[in-house]
Amino acid sequence: MSPPSDHLLRTLAAVPVSSNILDLGCGRGRHTAPLLRLGFPVHACDARPSAVQAARDGVTALVGEDTAEHCVRVVPPDGFDVYPDDAFNWIVAFDPTAYAPSGTEWPDLLREMRRLLAPGGWAYVAATGRADPSGDGATDPTPQLTPTRLDAYGEEAGLAASVAAERAEEHGQPLVRAIFRYVTEATPR
Repeated sequence: MSPPSDHLLRTLAAVPVSSNILDLGCGRGRHTAPLLRLGFPVHACDARPSAVQAARDGVTALVGEDTAEHCVRVVPPDGFDVYPDDAFNWIVAFDPTAYAPSGTEWPDLLREMRRLLAPGGWAYVAATGRADPSGDGATDPTPQLTPTRLDAYGEEAGLAASVAAERAEEHGQPLVRAIFRYVTEATPR
């Protein structure tokens, strides 16, 4: 499993630990356990049962088996209604390949994230590189998801760009990442 994102963990280090976080597309728990270790109440989901089981196994020692079973769930791409509206202060969607396998699903995924965020809530999104189908060994962060497109998708979903989408590299992996905020008239500035 890849190490957790340094950028993400540094970003969340300044966030109150009472903030409810959804690790959307948690995979095998790359960020779930580190977020729990930081003291956050974390829920995590992925559409792949084997990934969810691996994430549960990784957090059971931290939170116990019952809590791991309750907080780390299999959620199919059309099953986000298991979470109520406005339920999370933060959503981490770091390479949610189970929900955005081709990159074209990001507009719908961001709209769903907006529904799940409480007013004033934040979303950290990142798409990591994929092998170039030309076979030359290069990688490109989901060619369909450029920084310009990610910013536009966020805006269409009703999210404000807090940190504009950018290309970056972390642990040798190219990615496109951004931080969005769900802003309402009542959102403190």
